[in-house]
Amino acid sequence: MIDQSDLVLKENITLHPDDTWIPADQTLTIAGREIQGMVYIGTRVDGAFGKYYDSAIDPNLPVKEFNKEINPKIELSEKPWSYGSMEPSERAIYLEWLATERSADGFGQSYILLYILGLERRFFIDSPEEQECLILLSEAKRLLGQYRGKYPIRTIERFLTKFIDTANAIIKPAEEIEPHYPDIKTHKHTSLDIGVAMKNKIETGQQLNHHWFLVLYLICSGKTLKAPVQRALLEFIVTFGHLFDQHFPNGLPIPKVTAELHPKYEAKEQGFSVDLLRHLGKIPDLTTISSLDEDAIELVDQASKMIYDYGLYMATRAYNYSPLIAYKRLPESIKPMCLPPGLKELKTMVEKAMPSNEDIPIQDLLKVLNLDHYIQVYLTQVRKVSEALKILSCGMAPDPIYEWEGSSFDAPYAIFKLPENRSWLTEVSDEYQESIMYILAGFIVGHARDPIHPDAVTILEKYIQSKQLVEEEMIRLHANLRIMRDYCPTIQWYRDLVKKTPRSICYPSSVEIAFKVATIDGDVTDDQIKVIKSIYKALKIPVKNVHADMELFMH
Repeated sequence: MIDQSDLVLKENITLHPDDTWIPADQTLTIAGREIQGMVYIGTRVDGAFGKYYDSAIDPNLPVKEFNKEINPKIELSEKPWSYGSMEPSERAIYLEWLATERSADGFGQSYILLYILGLERRFFIDSPEEQECLILLSEAKRLLGQYRGKYPIRTIERFLTKFIDTANAIIKPAEEIEPHYPDIKTHKHTSLDIGVAMKNKIETGQQLNHHWFLVLYLICSGKTLKAPVQRALLEFIVTFGHLFDQHFPNGLPIPKVTAELHPKYEAKEQGFSVDLLRHLGKIPDLTTISSLDEDAIELVDQASKMIYDYGLYMATRAYNYSPLIAYKRLPESIKPMCLPPGLKELKTMVEKAMPSNEDIPIQDLLKVLNLDHYIQVYLTQVRKVSEALKILSCGMAPDPIYEWEGSSFDAPYAIFKLPENRSWLTEVSDEYQESIMYILAGFIVGHARDPIHPDAVTILEKYIQSKQLVEEEMIRLHANLRIMRDYCPTIQWYRDLVKKTPRSICYPSSVEIAFKVATIDGDVTDDQIKVIKSIYKALKIPVKNVHADMELFMH
């Protein structure tokens, strides 16, 4: 990718052509540790340690056995960083970090930087094929995501950000470069990829959308987004975009840029620089933009105020444990597009389960919402799960509107999606309540005989099909039928529901279905009689009438 004629090595820097680059798909073992590629291996015979190119691992050098006495947080004692200048204990730490798939926390920055120097050398000096360049860029992005904000002195972030911005500018077509925000912290500075993308927009006469206006704002204004806004950056961008599109549906023209930059990659103390003029041409110096649209700047402030309270809440310990409270602090206009942690995971869970009608244990639903802190399931927990599902336009069965008692942690719930643009029905019709009572009584009696008679399920399914319910109620009723068909409801459910339902709805439909199911083939079991008597007791009907009523029903 980089022509060697564009590369300038600093004085006294020596290339080691015998070094071997280990590709990402290869594994090697060094000092008993398995390491997955993307490192150099090289044996030094000239004693030239302590230079940039000695990021290569010399397998002949001594390595102390890693143990608890070795402090992984120890920093290297000298710069530039090099494998050869390390103490045996430091080499052990470095190899240990490499063996953790380069993702462990608690290791000193210098060890991670040494690895980054190898990536930098491979990309700029070895000039690999484009596919490998993309792999190196992806690895740099992964490292930045892994270690962003982990160290007070953010050397790693500075190195990686510069590498990523330059690699993006070299590899990606200008029109495919995307705006980025977290790394635009040094004002009056144009990163190479942003400059290349903006050059393309200027040359092709494009307008600024809200993403690119925000990039220019952060580069040119000399201001930073306040900490709570940075904390809720995604939510802020969505909020700002909503406002921007309302005010500027066709975008904004790009302001005048009065100067250009000669693009270079300076490795500074690492020993080389790369002239990128032939690759990129001159790019606009965005810091020379003198003014931005005042109305759009006002929208930035407005969006910041709208998201500020949510950003403050994100810093509290309660944030991850109260996703419903966090959701309520979001601006109404962006709630469908931005979900706090917990709700995001819940959405993923239900989207995976619903297409296959997979039932989800209540414990899994509680866990993803951080509600599993008790030794048993309480109604308040189930109601919170139901409230969270409503945000996703989903419901659950057994229908929590009836506050079923006695759920265990492994109790399954059926999740269903409401029709598009339909609201959740908090108030249900008498016909729906009667139908719930009907199928509940039918399944209690049906499951009292093991296995349940298939004709019992057919009777209940035909009953539901005969009902004239609105679509939302019909979907909910089918979900309740499915969960009661597969998992036996309890007589306690029935007793609790009778207390909340007018007797005119419970009776005579419950008695009718109880007898229908019990007498399907004329072989009524003692357990079924016992359940029917429990239904009579719940309805305050004399239990002594059960046998006589059954005889009348059968004739």
